[in-house]
Amino acid sequence: MKVLLVNYYYKPMVDAHAYRWAQLAEYWAARGFEVDVICSKVSGAPSAERVNNVNVTRVGFFQAKKIQSEQNLNSQSAEKYTSVLAVLKKNARLLYRKIYWPDGLWHWSFGVANELFKRRSVPYDLVVSYSPSFAAHLSVLFFKKLCRRQFHWVADYGDPFSTSMSMPNNNIFLYRRLNHYVESSILNSASKACFTSQHTYDDYSSTFGVMRNAHVIPHLADIKNVYLNTKDVSDPIVTRLVFVGNFHDGIREPFLAAAIIEKLSALLSVGNGRRIVFDIYGASNGVDVASVCNSTIKWHGPLERERVAEVIGGADFLVNIENTNCSMIPSKIVEYIATGKPIIDIASARADVSALIARYAIEGHAVIMTAEDFGRLDCLENFIEKYKGEGKICFEIVSGFLKDYGIEAVSEKYLSDLRGAGIRVCA
Repeated sequence: MKVLLVNYYYKPMVDAHAYRWAQLAEYWAARGFEVDVICSKVSGAPSAERVNNVNVTRVGFFQAKKIQSEQNLNSQSAEKYTSVLAVLKKNARLLYRKIYWPDGLWHWSFGVANELFKRRSVPYDLVVSYSPSFAAHLSVLFFKKLCRRQFHWVADYGDPFSTSMSMPNNNIFLYRRLNHYVESSILNSASKACFTSQHTYDDYSSTFGVMRNAHVIPHLADIKNVYLNTKDVSDPIVTRLVFVGNFHDGIREPFLAAAIIEKLSALLSVGNGRRIVFDIYGASNGVDVASVCNSTIKWHGPLERERVAEVIGGADFLVNIENTNCSMIPSKIVEYIATGKPIIDIASARADVSALIARYAIEGHAVIMTAEDFGRLDCLENFIEKYKGEGKICFEIVSGFLKDYGIEAVSEKYLSDLRGAGIRVCA
């Protein structure tokens, strides 16, 4: 089978959007599929190469960076408003965000459209476009009209587009109707539309009505690989908590988590002399993460994916901070559970708790803390006492709980409709 993936995010980029489809592309290539990828240019990476049997072509006017270092992040923060030029740049950026369409990666669409035009005669069986960036969907819509052969098109949504109110992709005041019209065309033209959460699916259903071809396909993890590559380390004196993930103003912020963990640290140090260290890894994206730092809480900036297993391996507990007022579910939840580490989940309200975490808490392997629980931390204290020094949750429990989130199960959800359409799913 011949597959084309159109996704701005791909290796060596390191965020969740790149991870999901790099995993699937390589899994399909290992099964014998011929897999092509069109993605963004990345600093230091060639324009075309073969990576783990996947043919990768990188296009666009600009080169994306793999990751911003902690040093660069800190120096930028310190120099943010030290010059007139910085203020002018900030105002120009605000104006730019008012006028671009469909999103901040609009410029990538020209390179993608050009590359797809060159491939209009290639007999692809399956074409997957992944948003963000929405340019991927637009480009494949264009490709579908040009292509001389029919193919199965999966429009996959890592994040919502026109229904996203908490994190709008563009100026909704100017482009609301255009957003709706174009996205309606994509949903009607695609063979299959996929969303990573039921909440997002419901938002789209209420906006666009009954969607004949829409499915929920959850986040994934290579469960066995994640579990085996996560060390089981514990210090009898220090209880180490780790959060890995980016922040977003008004959606995912560290303040409640920091307040709860600081209070917990004070209680435990009085009770048994145990010290807590809370290590935070991730981009701030304008959130004042530095303001919560102290001797207990340390912010280390963004984390390269190559170091994730090492950092998580040194944790006794993983901390998940839920999104507020947002249908998007953090992709790292599945990876968190796959590590076998117990999880402390922090949400502003119970309504914000992800369904998967809620189920894991019922099993006893996660504890949920909300703003309402700030006055009484006995549940969290008991959870830490229960798991401190116990090691990882056994693999049979983890793999059984995540049976629908493994790479094989998620892959099958993408391919099942092809069999129904009479496409032979084989090498």
